[in-house]
Amino acid sequence: MGREHSDVVGRMYALEKTATDTIVKLVLDQITCTNGMGWTADGTKMYFTDSWTKEIAQFDYSSSGELSNRRTFSLLEDDAYGEPDGLCMDSDGGAWSARWESGKVLRFNPEGKITDEIDFPTAWNITCVVFGGDDLDELYVTTALTEYNGDFSKRERCDGGALFVVKNLGYSGVERHRFNDV
Repeated sequence: MGREHSDVVGRMYALEKTATDTIVKLVLDQITCTNGMGWTADGTKMYFTDSWTKEIAQFDYSSSGELSNRRTFSLLEDDAYGEPDGLCMDSDGGAWSARWESGKVLRFNPEGKITDEIDFPTAWNITCVVFGGDDLDELYVTTALTEYNGDFSKRERCDGGALFVVKNLGYSGVERHRFNDV
């Protein structure tokens, strides 16, 4: 990723393990800030977050790892929704998006419409979301501690760097893809 929002120098790579080696392959370039990814349960679509453009893109995804047919799944330019950051999927095909500089987590249905919004009034920079717990029915939410004009004592909210657990959402997650089962 670049250092400024206007930098379009980011890249995303895929690792492929063969019998004898691990291959690194360029998958996407011309990205501002590479972030959250998720796949549909049938593995035919992939979601990808480019934070600084505020876009969550959707691709057709093949079993060989190829991406095609890029389209915008979500583009929320309203500052109240911040920038999309980490992403995870639920078992109903919903995409959950952590929202940097908003104190929110949003759930999008498979058509890209917001169906749920969780506010974190004491945390501003929501970084990542993932389902956990015995039944994958708890949403784990991480936040970042950042400076406010160079002075941590002037932060607008106090729970940066925290981990939240949200229960009783009525949704459950799906197992994350693993690179290598040991």
